[in-house]
Amino acid sequence: MGQLFSSNLRQKCSAGIEQFLKVNKSRVLFYPVAVLIFIGMFLVPFLFVAHSAKAKYDLFCQADELLDMLEAKAKKTTILRQRETSFLEKLHNANKGFLKEMFEDEVFLNSESKALQAFLEQKELSQSKSLLTRLGIIKKNQVSLERTSESEKKDLQEVHYTLSEGVEMDHKDIKSLLTQIETPIHPKEKPQLLFKHFSMERKTLSNDYDTYNCDFSLIERIIK
Repeated sequence: MGQLFSSNLRQKCSAGIEQFLKVNKSRVLFYPVAVLIFIGMFLVPFLFVAHSAKAKYDLFCQADELLDMLEAKAKKTTILRQRETSFLEKLHNANKGFLKEMFEDEVFLNSESKALQAFLEQKELSQSKSLLTRLGIIKKNQVSLERTSESEKKDLQEVHYTLSEGVEMDHKDIKSLLTQIETPIHPKEKPQLLFKHFSMERKTLSNDYDTYNCDFSLIERIIK
C-alpha cells in the first residue's frame, strides 16, 4: 500500500510540474534569455574597449621602437660623420714624403744581422766569406719604391707605388710592415696607405729560421 501511495505522489508531482511549465512556458524561457542579453550588454562594450586599448598599446610600442631605432640611427650617423671629418682632416694634413721617410731608415732581417755580427767577432769566423757576403746582402736589403701612376678625384690624390725589386724579410719584418701600412692613420701626418698587391715566397735558411722574398705594391691617398 505504501508503494502505491508513493507512486501516486510521483505521478501527481510530475503532472503538477508539467502543468506549471505549460502555463509558465514563456516565463521559463524569458529569464535565461534576459540574463544572457543583460550580460551581453556589458560584455560586448567591455571587449570592444579592451580590444581598442590593446590596439592603442601595440601602436604605442611600435612608435616607441621606431623612435629608439631613429635615435640609434641618428647617433650612428653622427659618429660616422665625426670619423669621416677626422679622417679627411688627417688626409689633408698628410705628409707627401711619408712613405719615403718611413722606409728610409727601415732595417730588415735585424735578428739575423745581429747574429752574423756576433759570429764575425769570433776570431775563427772573422774572415768567413759566407758570413760577410750574407751580411752585405742584408745591408743592401731595402725598400725601393717606384711611382707607377697617379690620379685625382676632386681634391683626393691617389698615387700608386711598386717595388723596384723584391725585399727579403723574416716574420717579424712582415708583421711590422703590415702594421705600419694597414693600421688607422697614425701619426697625424700619415696618408691613407693600402696594399694593392702583396706576395711572398718562403726561403728556408735553417731548421729554425725562415725568410721570405716579398713583393708588393701600395696605394697612397692624400687630399691636396
